[in-house]
Amino acid sequence: MTEIVTKDQLKWAFARAAVFFVPLIMTVGVIFGHSEEQMRWFANLESPNFFPSSSYLPWIWALMFLIQGIAIAMIWQARGNRLRTSAVLLFFIHFILTLTLPNLTFEAQSLSQSFVVCSALAVLQVVNCIVFWKIRSEAGILMALYLIWWIVISTALWQMQDLNPDSGYLPSNTVTFG
Repeated sequence: MTEIVTKDQLKWAFARAAVFFVPLIMTVGVIFGHSEEQMRWFANLESPNFFPSSSYLPWIWALMFLIQGIAIAMIWQARGNRLRTSAVLLFFIHFILTLTLPNLTFEAQSLSQSFVVCSALAVLQVVNCIVFWKIRSEAGILMALYLIWWIVISTALWQMQDLNPDSGYLPSNTVTFG
């Protein structure tokens, strides 16, 4: 491509990509989320003081999916960058693995398996941050915010294992929402 592109054209191209990726990432994230019944089990677990209340988790995840949608839209628009394909592939591998977390945490009620997956996702997120940063520093910063969330989750799950040694046996009907 040898044509000169104006700043307005670049802004509109990003806007089109964001209009596609943000709703896609957020919708898929919500679809693969967790149910209210599954959340009851998690709400009954003792959590570390730094971890937000389970009532805030859907909002936090929505924000994280928004951040991811914006970051991948930035990368998608980096046509001609040699790392673009690798970054998009890494992003979607990470995203698909992220979608397995609700099953491990809420369906299987396994804090230890969730911790292992979260830790692996945090490591993969470090790679994502580096690659995204090399393409677009703003996208790298957004992914670094998401990395911080993975570190918080991993740390919380590690501590929750100690705080809830019999976590698979907690009754799931003691907390109600609504």
